[in-house]
Amino acid sequence: MDALNTPLKELELLKVFKELCVETGKLGNSSPFEAKVATHHQVTNQASFDIADLQMEIRRRLNETIEDVRSGRKGSQVILISGGPGTGKTHLLNTYRNPELQQNLGYIFMGGSNHWKISEFEGRLLDWVIEALTAPAPTEDHPLLQRIRTIGFRAIEILLETPGYQLYLQSSKNWFRKKIFGRVSSTTLKQLCQSHDPALFNYFDEQRLGDYIASRFLAERSNPIHRYVMKILVSYLFNNEGDLISERDHVLHWFRGTNPDQYFKSRFGITEELSQDYTRTEAVKLLAHLFSGEVSRQLGSETQPCEPITFLLTFDQTEGRAELFESELEWREFFAQLSELYNSMSNLVIVFTMTNLLRDRYLGTLERQFRDRMIATSDFELRLPNPEQLLNLYRRRCEGWLAHDPIVLDKYRSLANPFLPFTIDSVKLEAGNKPIRLSLEILHKKFLEKLQQKTFEPLHDYRFFLNQLNQDNEVIKSYDYTSKHLDTLKSLMDRLNNYLKLQHNIFLTDITQINLDSIPCLQLTMELSSGSRSIQVNIARFGRNYTSEVPRIIDQLLKNAHKNQNFLWLLRPEPWNPDIPHNYSSQIFAHSCKIEIEQIFLSLIHVADKAAEVAENDPAYVTAFEQLLQTTIDQTYLGELLKHSQEKLKQRVKTDAGSEVTDSEATS
Repeated sequence: MDALNTPLKELELLKVFKELCVETGKLGNSSPFEAKVATHHQVTNQASFDIADLQMEIRRRLNETIEDVRSGRKGSQVILISGGPGTGKTHLLNTYRNPELQQNLGYIFMGGSNHWKISEFEGRLLDWVIEALTAPAPTEDHPLLQRIRTIGFRAIEILLETPGYQLYLQSSKNWFRKKIFGRVSSTTLKQLCQSHDPALFNYFDEQRLGDYIASRFLAERSNPIHRYVMKILVSYLFNNEGDLISERDHVLHWFRGTNPDQYFKSRFGITEELSQDYTRTEAVKLLAHLFSGEVSRQLGSETQPCEPITFLLTFDQTEGRAELFESELEWREFFAQLSELYNSMSNLVIVFTMTNLLRDRYLGTLERQFRDRMIATSDFELRLPNPEQLLNLYRRRCEGWLAHDPIVLDKYRSLANPFLPFTIDSVKLEAGNKPIRLSLEILHKKFLEKLQQKTFEPLHDYRFFLNQLNQDNEVIKSYDYTSKHLDTLKSLMDRLNNYLKLQHNIFLTDITQINLDSIPCLQLTMELSSGSRSIQVNIARFGRNYTSEVPRIIDQLLKNAHKNQNFLWLLRPEPWNPDIPHNYSSQIFAHSCKIEIEQIFLSLIHVADKAAEVAENDPAYVTAFEQLLQTTIDQTYLGELLKHSQEKLKQRVKTDAGSEVTDSEATS
């Protein structure tokens, strides 16, 4: 029974596949293999397109290195991931942007793009660090704010156990704060501190508390840059009454050098700006230090541990290498700058991705610069997927694609052949022994080609083919794309004889293609019934220049022709309004044959051929196709042309009938 049901199951799933390929509002059809690599916007849905065992050993080693640095078992490390083009270097790097993975492994991802000059490195690095530490948004709780609050509460907890803590409270001369908060007892302060109530900070003097925190928690307590950066960060904890811009915004503006009003100068006398490269580097060192194991141990306790965080700094060679890697001198300068950071920070993991060619060129320089902390073993080289990994990738991608519908997903998993519309051998043959990016590109293309050949329902087949044509809609030029529009129209009309008879009672007796002064024309001869009076519909397609050509075509096709029997439809890819002589106004119609109309006609031809193939065995498909024709053609100029032609043919029949009655009466 299962064997008998297998073809039906496969057919049912192939139909679902074809429906899923067409996404509303998207140019081109989708497939499980469309997403080539993890990008900035895909990291939260990594499982739907990733395959862990493809890079399992590298991920395991990288995760171990992050944990070793975070726990303090190792100092800062440098890792070089290499591989040929398309082997998944960028994909691997971007999967580490995943917020859940960052939370679980205890690191913060930064970098990943090289769209900057070597001279801009320090400023870009500081931007990366600030962006990462204030994610998901500066206005929400973020790692930097949480760490500064933890430091603030811990500092005050220590102060309250120290005689003379009152020296750090707000001065009684500050009448506004005194009026709002009043005098406060040590018991109240301890309660606020234990409950981590941010109102606690309003009882303390901002500058004096900042100095105390700097002296208590900084590794380089005498470093003036570190001290004033720390004081800026401590201002996160305070609200300045009457200031319309939030304290968080002021801090971010200062770090980014967009502090034109010198807010902190008026606030507590800090006039320094992070305008020099060395000051930016020192700011990065200070920010990393606040998340180090040394500071985290001071902040935590047995009941409430404070976990250290590793800074994962990444450089993807495939992005922007022309901007960054212009010479070997710049490479050496770049390595030297990184070396300074890495030697002064205990919680840094630097990851490079390089092609094998670039790795061979610069590996020696890297090893000399970073010495024993440089990891570039063969374990970190990406290779081509083996056949089993490729097949796993296929199944994983399909399961992720179907995950929104558990019922369909269960049916897919029960298939004897989960490699639809391929076989296991054809997947290996088409996509095997290739870089993963190329394998995915091939599978995406072949998957859509095979589904296009399948026949299910006219509407689905039509939408699929139309969407396939739409994928180039943004880059193609309308005049080039529609240059053969009359050929397309003729091909469609050749297939519509039965439809014209049933829906419009029109017999198309002749279709002729001609060229008049290099203007392509199509002449349609139509009758209401075989042997009855006919009309001729001329269709001409014009290009960019038409001003002088339209009158010539009108003259050749309509001059001395019967007004009720000859008509002219003028087409052009773009909207237009040609001058039509008044005496021809009832015979001439101007329309645009836009790219969309060309694609509609091509798609209808595709489905018409399918209908012809299955007509004998599936008359329901033919009926459904005729319904699709009616609704679709009515949306184009062809629908108006057919209705007008039907009307004129009826008028001719009526006129002829009237003439016969008159002749009969005269004879009597």
